[in-house]
Amino acid sequence: MSLGASCGPAERQTEGPVARLRQPLSGGQIEPGYSGALALITVTRERVELCTATLLTPNLVATARHCVAATSADTVRCAEDPAAFAAPHDTDSLWVHREEELRGSLASYGLLPVTGGGDELLPVAEVFVPDTPQVCGGDLALLLLGEQLPSSEAEPIAPRLDAPVIDGEPYTAIGFGATPAASEQGARRSREGLLVSCTPESCTGVAGVESNEFRGGDGVCSGDSGGPAIDAEGRVIGIASRSVDCTESVYSALPLWRDFIREVTGVAVRAGDYPEPEWLEPAPPMQPEPEMPDASGADSPPEPSLPEPEQAAASDSVTREASASDSAPQTTSSRPTSASGADAGCSLPARPALHPPAAHLWPFALLLGAALGLRARRAGARRGP
Repeated sequence: MSLGASCGPAERQTEGPVARLRQPLSGGQIEPGYSGALALITVTRERVELCTATLLTPNLVATARHCVAATSADTVRCAEDPAAFAAPHDTDSLWVHREEELRGSLASYGLLPVTGGGDELLPVAEVFVPDTPQVCGGDLALLLLGEQLPSSEAEPIAPRLDAPVIDGEPYTAIGFGATPAASEQGARRSREGLLVSCTPESCTGVAGVESNEFRGGDGVCSGDSGGPAIDAEGRVIGIASRSVDCTESVYSALPLWRDFIREVTGVAVRAGDYPEPEWLEPAPPMQPEPEMPDASGADSPPEPSLPEPEQAAASDSVTREASASDSAPQTTSSRPTSASGADAGCSLPARPALHPPAAHLWPFALLLGAALGLRARRAGARRGP
């Protein structure tokens, strides 16, 4: 599987797949829109390479890591030898082209480190790469630009970070793939109607695709590396990594790089002092719909019960009121069961029975009657016949 950067003029070509000039985005057409898809030129002592970069914010682009760092092999076989990255090139070797087409042949940019380039080129201030040395599963880089691009020249393309890539979803591929003819070299092209053939979940066991990558359709060729796969809503879902002779394209799946992208974007926002893009904050999780209460009130929450000291005070108060009236002797509180379920309700004590006012004097009446009877008998005995 070939990495998709292209080299300079024919006389400087080598035999590696990375160095061969190939056709542009196969089946693509000139793309007047998507101004956030830019050309990336890398100039080293060995070669001049062309890639594609994707503008995420006014001063931050995403691209393939092999476009900004040398690899241990130009052709990678992930299952056998995933290859490894060297340290990124110096920033003075990296230039982002701000126009939709290069002004000359790729070879004409070979002296950029010396001349500094014209006003159509933007310098790179810093390179950010993931914490993995492997090409397979680590072919992503973020470049902080030395200056901001106004939206009138290039409109950033928001990445899709919180929704996974889906099997069979359509996307548009964009790139600056090079051709041998200088008149066609380095022009922005697009190809619509491509489909995701397998996702990080469904690609399990598929040779040449890692767990944070997805496989797309045909068309991505040399020079298209770093270009975006754009979903139906105009968001970036992947960054082109490699292909097999312009077929079986493999992309870094951006939703699985969201933490890395958001962290570096925070650095870019602070450096550029502009408002944060909306996608920088994670999307809120879906909230479950609230349950409707039962019309019968059976599911309504119980009223909180009074603490025990207050219950006792309430009981005493009700008891005193009942003792002072002639109402029914026993009353049960209508208070529901407490939330803890420890009580079956708060029951009031039974009111003591009431007696007639003189009922408690009957022993004295008996004694008084007996005494009066005895006194009468004694008086009769004294009077005699």
